Amino acid sequence: MKPFLRPGLATCILCLAAVCAPAAAGDDTAAKIPSFGSDNWALRVPEADGVSFQGQPNRDGAGGGTPQIMYPAPNMAGFIAALVTHGLINESSKNAERQRIQEQANRVLEPYADILSALSYRALIEHVSGKIDKASAPELIGPADSSSRAWVMEVTPLYVMTPDQRAIILDNTVRVFANGDSNPSYARVIRVVSPPLVETDGEAILKAWKNDDGALIRSTSSDLLAESLKVALEDVRAVQTAEERHRTFRYREGGFERIERAQLVSEECHRQVLRTLRGWLLSIPASRSTTCSAPAPKIEVAVSDEAGSTLNSGGKE
Repeated sequence: MKPFLRPGLATCILCLAAVCAPAAAGDDTAAKIPSFGSDNWALRVPEADGVSFQGQPNRDGAGGGTPQIMYPAPNMAGFIAALVTHGLINESSKNAERQRIQEQANRVLEPYADILSALSYRALIEHVSGKIDKASAPELIGPADSSSRAWVMEVTPLYVMTPDQRAIILDNTVRVFANGDSNPSYARVIRVVSPPLVETDGEAILKAWKNDDGALIRSTSSDLLAESLKVALEDVRAVQTAEERHRTFRYREGGFERIERAQLVSEECHRQVLRTLRGWLLSIPASRSTTCSAPAPKIEVAVSDEAGSTLNSGGKE
């Protein structure tokens, strides 16, 4: 009789192999460069025709349970071959499912296609360069340009719109190179979440983003990019201090509540910057008062009722 190994046993074998294997190093590089800033760095504009935008997928139920599969094999070598073959088929199926989910999520961007196609990284970066740091004046260089400055920062921004269209999230991969080096001295993913639009109907949200040829999309994208670069600069130059304990933070991504276990890095001007368990930096709208004296930012949406009056929900969740 041929031996049949159930997936539970196969999983145990793979887990044992994973435990015995050496741990892989993280992608983030956290070297501190206290002298970084002022006029000694250049900011490289990403090489892309347009700005990368995606819809935020909802993966609940995606990649669900696979049926129990038996692995007929005359010997261990045959079992391993069957297991590898099944793994390749299963991974291909998962990739196809992820692609389907992402394509479905991207439909949220269809009403804004003309606005998004007109955006450019250079325009966004030129707009934010004066907002990043009063003490910094980066030289803007193209993808293939060289610079005489000591440090070069490269950024790879990816914008994501939430399924309810009430917020935009930026994931910006930031890398800092000593001029001439091919390996980064610093690398970090920085996520910035915009304040949500006020709660209202879909038509009002659509109008808010599209008014004035998409002015709100442009300004929000610019503000998120500026915040991510500000966070990166502060992290690059930060002197190592005693680490904060991990706490649980709650925040909003549009109309959805998120929970993050993280360390508080800084808190000011109605924003909190967190260091997540995966090593990312996460900038979120603060859920309580901070040390900033400026009024909290609100994205107001005016909705006209049938009688012609104007309703304004004032930014409350």
